[in-house]
Amino acid sequence: MTATPDTFDAIVIGAGMMGAACARHMTEAGAKVLLLGPDEPVSRATHAAPFASHHDSGRITRALDARGDWARLSRRAIGRYAGIEAASGIPFFRETGGMMAGPLDGSNTGFMASTLAVAEAQSIPHVRYEGAALAETFPFFAFPEGTVALHEPSGAGCIDPRALVRAQIALATAGGAARHASHVVAIDETAGEASVRCADGVVFRAPRAVIAAGAWSRELLPQRPKIDVYARTVALLEIDEAERARLAAMPTLVWEPDDPRAAPYLLPPLPYPDGRWYMKIGGDPMDQPLTTDAEIAEWFRTEGDLAVRDKLTEMLCELMPGLRYASLGSAACVTSFNAWKAPLIHQAGECLYAVTVGNGSGAKCSDEIGRLGALLALGGDLAAEGYDSGFGPEG
Repeated sequence: MTATPDTFDAIVIGAGMMGAACARHMTEAGAKVLLLGPDEPVSRATHAAPFASHHDSGRITRALDARGDWARLSRRAIGRYAGIEAASGIPFFRETGGMMAGPLDGSNTGFMASTLAVAEAQSIPHVRYEGAALAETFPFFAFPEGTVALHEPSGAGCIDPRALVRAQIALATAGGAARHASHVVAIDETAGEASVRCADGVVFRAPRAVIAAGAWSRELLPQRPKIDVYARTVALLEIDEAERARLAAMPTLVWEPDDPRAAPYLLPPLPYPDGRWYMKIGGDPMDQPLTTDAEIAEWFRTEGDLAVRDKLTEMLCELMPGLRYASLGSAACVTSFNAWKAPLIHQAGECLYAVTVGNGSGAKCSDEIGRLGALLALGGDLAAEGYDSGFGPEG
């Protein structure tokens, strides 16, 4: 459905993972919805702005987490994956299994102890490995002595974020939502109505607007809540067919050693749009703040920090000493954080709502975060949803 400058029940600003999910859930609730956001740029190097981190082929998905609410968010979202795939006809979930690993003693005891506690409290199915059993079951990993690993064999693995967004938008538009492929440059609230102006000059109005523009939300929100945006680099290692066969049983891995500066995450080899398969590793050893939209845009036009790429590759080869790769690349992305490490889902003005801040964990549970945003914007009560957090600007 093509949008015209008409009045809608709700406008969703940002056609990424949270925004597309929010638009779908609002549409399914019967609202007349407009989804705003540009298409993926043809060339990052020459694109003006904005950009999106979901323009990628791999994200980890899992229920296991050291934080109870993130496990709840993920479990509810994962439970809807199959339905979204079936209804849209767009596959996006690859069930490779997932692993969380680290020491139970040492300076980082909290991570694995908390993950175990959450797994037990929420009855998340998993298998615990350590010692010889860990080495024999997952021979491609070389963990140091004292490592405990929690393996989630089903309902965990990888999602293709591009495909998930396509599926959400397809279902939203099939349900009657309108789509306008331009980004928002100004928002005004007047007499209980949001007036939203796009970069192409078109203005839309609605009694409620949801700001779900990822890192770009920071400068659109009226009260400018404290949101930290950091530059991130991922390394992409090309893996050939023979090596893929050797790694066929490889799960995703979140590795939390004693040194937090050497705590990467990695995904098994996945197909990318160029026809090749890549293993992805991320986990910058240092935070690099991006304080303005201009800095974010400039960062996205690069291939990331090559020194970070090389350090990540070094960490990967320490964890997987037998790994063979055909080429090494990198990509830039960003992550948004707040102090309380929970999504921001709250009423930000008379008729404005925020649905943003993934804290490096939002992709896998974006459908649930979007659902909560839709519920709130349509007058629902988040307190009845069973979460510990209120998801507001103060946690």
